[in-house]
Amino acid sequence: MTVELAFVNKLLSDSGVTALVGNRIYSGMAPEGAKDPFVVFFLVNIVPHHASGTDGTLKHRYYQFSAYSKAYDTAKAIASALCTCLQDFTGVMGGSGGVTIDRIFLDNGLDHSENGIAHISQDFEIWYRE
Repeated sequence: MTVELAFVNKLLSDSGVTALVGNRIYSGMAPEGAKDPFVVFFLVNIVPHHASGTDGTLKHRYYQFSAYSKAYDTAKAIASALCTCLQDFTGVMGGSGGVTIDRIFLDNGLDHSENGIAHISQDFEIWYRE
C-alpha cells in the first residue's frame, strides 16, 4: 500500500473528518466541480536519508493537507479534525497491509482564501517505513 492510500483510508475511517467532508478526500488535486467542503493533500517535500552506502527503508516526507469550504468556520473545523486525526500518529496506517508510521508531526499551517473559498493548509512531517 502507498502512503497516499494509507492517508485516504485513515481519513475515511475518522468520524471527525467524515462528518465534515464525507468521502471527499483527494490525493493530488480535487476533481473539477468537487462538492464543497473537501480535503486535498499532496507531497510537498522528500528528505532523502542515506546509511553507509545503502538507502534504508525509513522515509521522511512532508505532505500538505488542505481544507476547502465556502464557510471559513467549516474550513477551520475540517483543519482541526485533520490535525486531531494525524498529529502524533504512530502505528500502522491504512488498515490491513498498511504503512508503518513512525510519527507524524504538524509542521506549520496557513489560512487564506481563493475565489471566495476558504483554504486552510497544514504541512505535516511524516516518518514512515516501506
